[in-house]
Amino acid sequence: LEDAFAKKRREPKTAASQPKQKEKLKVVLDRTREQNVGIVLSYLKMPVKDLKTSLLEMDDTKLSFDSLSGLQSILPTAEEMKIVKPYLDEPPEVQATLSTAVQFFLMTSTIPRIGNRIECWLVRDRFDATVQQVRDELKPLTDAVERVALSATQNWKRMLQLILQV
Repeated sequence: LEDAFAKKRREPKTAASQPKQKEKLKVVLDRTREQNVGIVLSYLKMPVKDLKTSLLEMDDTKLSFDSLSGLQSILPTAEEMKIVKPYLDEPPEVQATLSTAVQFFLMTSTIPRIGNRIECWLVRDRFDATVQQVRDELKPLTDAVERVALSATQNWKRMLQLILQV
């Protein structure tokens, strides 16, 4: 009965039998900043290398307006760039041990004028909507100007008729 129902003792696991744990990523920046950047990057569901390609090609199919707005909000500051700059010269194996946020910051440092590029992309994406909004807001004004101009031309004609009669 003991063999059938007794609780068997576990043998302690050896280092070889334990599954490999994920290597800890090296944290370089402030934890909250890294977490915020990580959240936005996880929303994109795109590896950093693919993200770089999409940014360089300005690929609208892979990056939506919301994605671009999120990327704009997490672009590194000058101070953060100074912190991660030493890792630019490291081999890819060492860079792979860095957190996703640091890898993103390193990637953005290789794209010229990334902030301006994203800002122009956002303006381009919302340009038509902005133009339509301005037209809608100016419609009452243009209608009023047309009415005033029409009545002014009728008065002008009447005044010229009177002058010519004299």
